[in-house]
Amino acid sequence: MNTLTQQYDSGSNSAQGVVYRASCQNRGCGFEFDLKITPANSGCLSGFIACPYCHRHGGFLKPQGRIGDKRFAAKLYFRATGSARTDGDEEDV
Repeated sequence: MNTLTQQYDSGSNSAQGVVYRASCQNRGCGFEFDLKITPANSGCLSGFIACPYCHRHGGFLKPQGRIGDKRFAAKLYFRATGSARTDGDEEDV
């Protein structure tokens, strides 16, 4: 685990919300962090977020399953950037 990983405190406020243990899928990053989801910030599950380490914007969480009581695993995926070749590129014009 990375030394910069944010630790989830198991204090009295753990009854509100769940924790997602997320890992950034940005090439070269791989940062793991805990993201506490409460009713106040539940919109980040359906929106785009940035990695707290590499600061790449536009990531979305993809759940990977339950890892404990009120703890879930997730991966932070990003859309591919740059120009990619498609099958239609080979056709004669």
